[in-house]
Amino acid sequence: MIGIIGVVFFFLGILLIVIAGIWGTVLAFQENVVWGLLYLLVPFAALVFVVKKWSKKAVRNSFFLGILGLISMTSGFVISSFRLNSLAERQEQAPIGSGDQPFPIDDSDAEQSAETPAADSADPTVQSGESNSPADPAPPETTTDSQTAEATSADDYHNTMMLGYEAYGEGNYQTALTNFEQALEMKPGDQLAIEAIANTESAIAAN
Repeated sequence: MIGIIGVVFFFLGILLIVIAGIWGTVLAFQENVVWGLLYLLVPFAALVFVVKKWSKKAVRNSFFLGILGLISMTSGFVISSFRLNSLAERQEQAPIGSGDQPFPIDDSDAEQSAETPAADSADPTVQSGESNSPADPAPPETTTDSQTAEATSADDYHNTMMLGYEAYGEGNYQTALTNFEQALEMKPGDQLAIEAIANTESAIAAN
């Protein structure tokens, strides 16, 4: 909205300046042809004309109209520049988080999953001080497969989130959104992925 206001002020100022210039030219030609040609062709002749004919109300009004247009155009330029700077700063910000680590990732799941197979690799019978007997059944393989699958899933989630953060930092918001959505599918209900998706959608809407 602020950007639109700035553009309106800028073009309104240009319009007023053009109208003031045409009005001043007409007044100069009404004075005489020499003044009209000087007004059109000689730099600063218009200002001299205004000073010499200041007593005439129409001349004063045309001059004030030009000043008003200059003020409006300058204001519109300043407002538009401020809006562009705000958008640039917003793009540099992280989609979530703040501080030294703008993209906090909860690695606890990945670390715990990575540590679990190593801990379970030890022979449980050795830890308990008992020896394996032929009658003792072997540990079910499904438990190890499940833990490995969980560790792989956590790694995939972590890598997908990182790809999303990298894409966001490069300004590729659509790619970032796709990665965040994939991460949410891997880990339904994950708050980090939900917040990243919401902030990335806001960045897309702002651009």
